[in-house]
Amino acid sequence: METKSLNLTNQKLTAELIESILAQAGVTTQHKYALSVIHYFFGTADKVVVVMAGRRWGKTFMNACIVLLHVLTTPEASVWVVAPHHSQVKECFKYLRRFLSDLQIEHKYTSTPYDCIQLGDVLSGGAVVEGRVTSNRTALRGSGLTLIIDDEAAYSDDPDHFWSDLYPATADKRGRILITSTPVANSWIDDVAKAFSAKIFRFPTWTNPFIDRNEIERARGALPQAVFEQEFAAKRVVPDSVAFPNMPIVESRMVFAHYPITVGIDWGIASPFAAVKVYKLPDGSLYAQDEVYERRMTPAAQVGLIRRLVPERWEDVLFVADATVWRTADGASESVAQQWAKYGLYTLRGTRDLLGSLSIMWQLLADGKIIVDPQCVNLLREFRRARIKVGQGGRFDLEGETHALDALRYAVERLRDAYVPRPIIEGSYEWMELLIRKKKRREFADARRF
Repeated sequence: METKSLNLTNQKLTAELIESILAQAGVTTQHKYALSVIHYFFGTADKVVVVMAGRRWGKTFMNACIVLLHVLTTPEASVWVVAPHHSQVKECFKYLRRFLSDLQIEHKYTSTPYDCIQLGDVLSGGAVVEGRVTSNRTALRGSGLTLIIDDEAAYSDDPDHFWSDLYPATADKRGRILITSTPVANSWIDDVAKAFSAKIFRFPTWTNPFIDRNEIERARGALPQAVFEQEFAAKRVVPDSVAFPNMPIVESRMVFAHYPITVGIDWGIASPFAAVKVYKLPDGSLYAQDEVYERRMTPAAQVGLIRRLVPERWEDVLFVADATVWRTADGASESVAQQWAKYGLYTLRGTRDLLGSLSIMWQLLADGKIIVDPQCVNLLREFRRARIKVGQGGRFDLEGETHALDALRYAVERLRDAYVPRPIIEGSYEWMELLIRKKKRREFADARRF
């Protein structure tokens, strides 16, 4: 492939030149709100620019466009793309690599120890774009940066990363910082914007022309009002609303042996130890059939309760527990998960993404796809009483007792995409194969135990 020579170093990016470069990179300019941010960013010399936008607005795509334009016009450009999670960094790099390929610009990509794109002879002095995650504070120590993209900045585990790490890294080259995020209440970003008199753009999700408005209305009907206002309307809200505007269907259902089954577990001693048994039904519904809700139980007693909850099909069940059971407490020789394993209970890690797993439940509830048996009295009580609150770092959290709800969240996150097989006839070849698989699983579990 022939490499293009785009001699744009030190050129002023006019609106016409910006749109010409983006068009050559295969970027449509229909998203006029994202384009307005790009024009403002390159039309001013502001140290900090802030964009607060709803989910799926196109923040990461816009960030990649700004990085592209910056490295094409800045000599010896040194750029960091920073985000709370590695997957978010890689998303930006995916777009940037596509743009460079469409422009036929030679570049080298490496993924270790960090995502990195190097541009050599095409630009005067070359350019480097690297990825970082905010959870690794050591890797945020740098200097000589000409641009930092701080993506989903409000969700950083340590807001101090801006003042202690990112801002000093831009001092020697007079670099600039673009902060983009879905807003959260009481965010540190407001203090940064005030300190720099920064321009703050706010865009709701529906200003993205590529988003179907039916999807927006679907989310409006499924989510609590406070969550919708923040996640889609990009508003700063102080939530005080019920956590579940749509309640589960309360009724008993018949279940059969071939239905997938998962048990979600929320560990506790002084606080309740909760477990919820959930089936995946053929119509896609998730049926919480039974629960455990007890306090001050030893690990052996907790496993005994789970065994009574699932007296049959033990080898077929997925057990999903909260992440705290893998921690070894001070002075202890084993974690709770290791103690459970001695008694034959092997668990998977439950999701730590509270808002993501709640979003799954909110949509399922809006579609009438979560059913709770009347005997799950603690789970139903928590559904009725749960409220949205502002948690650590301004993020949404659930207020009140949510032990059974958390157990349900873990199970739903694992079970929602499970395949419901057709019934297996006793005595058939498939039935015999299933017995053999169960025997092997049992032998493997016994070998791990002893």
